[in-house]
Amino acid sequence: MGLSRPWEWPAGLAVNGRRWRIVDATTAQEPGPTGIDWRVHYVVQLPALTCDFVAVTGVRGGETLCRLPVQAGDVILGDRGYSHRAGGAWVLAHGGDVVVRHQGANFPLQDRAGGEFALLTSLRRLHAHQPGTWPVRFHGEGRDWEVWLHAVRKSAAAAQHAKEELRKERGPGIQPQTLELAEYVVVLTSLSPGAATATQVLALYRGRWQIELVFKRLKSLLGVGELAKYAPDSACKPNS
Repeated sequence: MGLSRPWEWPAGLAVNGRRWRIVDATTAQEPGPTGIDWRVHYVVQLPALTCDFVAVTGVRGGETLCRLPVQAGDVILGDRGYSHRAGGAWVLAHGGDVVVRHQGANFPLQDRAGGEFALLTSLRRLHAHQPGTWPVRFHGEGRDWEVWLHAVRKSAAAAQHAKEELRKERGPGIQPQTLELAEYVVVLTSLSPGAATATQVLALYRGRWQIELVFKRLKSLLGVGELAKYAPDSACKPNS
């Protein structure tokens, strides 16, 4: 689609041999006075940004990896909205891999021995902007899945901005632990460090923003922000 952004493919990470896919969702409003919203679920491949899956649901249709068709060799990139155990287990059970922004307490993890993983304690050991890696696991769909966490400290300015946004969103009752977590970028992946290093995974995750540019272009040029239809079933039929 000719979109560009100051992001480059992670150095040393092989492009071929896998299908690198970004998933996200955006809303579309039905024209006219009805005020009915729909949710468009969209998947594009890196680095070409070609679409390989789209589905439309009601606005209550949640963001979940369980919605996606997955094949062996797929690597699915998603933001916090897709960071759930059921979705992660769905992708892994179908032979794919995940790279998602970790949700903290909403995505409980264990260490490889089965004990509770102390996330904040581990993050506090990070120095400057050097990434850290921890082997962990999670339970989903009746079994344990071995994954890795990669994390890096944000700059002071970025951390402060993230905290301010959280305070606006959640108000004065926000938990101190939630604010502290905002000082870090924490990414969960099933790709082993031998397949992709912490630096490569964190750089790859930054490429997730490419889909935001796709949405912007679709809405500005093609009018995807408004969904014309004659019957609800015609709006909600998925395609791949």
